[in-house]
Amino acid sequence: MMTNNQTVDSVIAINALDNFSVQHDDEGVVTVTIDQSKRKMNVIGDGFTEAFATIVDSFINDDAATGLILTSAKDTFVVGADIDQLNQIETAEQAFTLTEELKGEFAYA
Repeated sequence: MMTNNQTVDSVIAINALDNFSVQHDDEGVVTVTIDQSKRKMNVIGDGFTEAFATIVDSFINDDAATGLILTSAKDTFVVGADIDQLNQIETAEQAFTLTEELKGEFAYA
């Protein structure tokens, strides 16, 4: 069973991520809020999938966690891919690599 220190460690790990904050209530429900403060909307771009993997790992390894809620500080949840990132793709190989990275991260989760 996870100790209170391990729960604190998972909260600290998630709160250390850019654009994410976490609350862990007394019943074990973990609420993660996405807020890309420099954007009007939350998007999936550089760092998002790695951060999401950290969140999932923290939740899975927190035996005190009984549920996970993903929410947004914005009116929308996540609108999709980061258009700025997509505009930087110049070759089919870059597009394929990005697609495989995203597939891998979300398949893991």
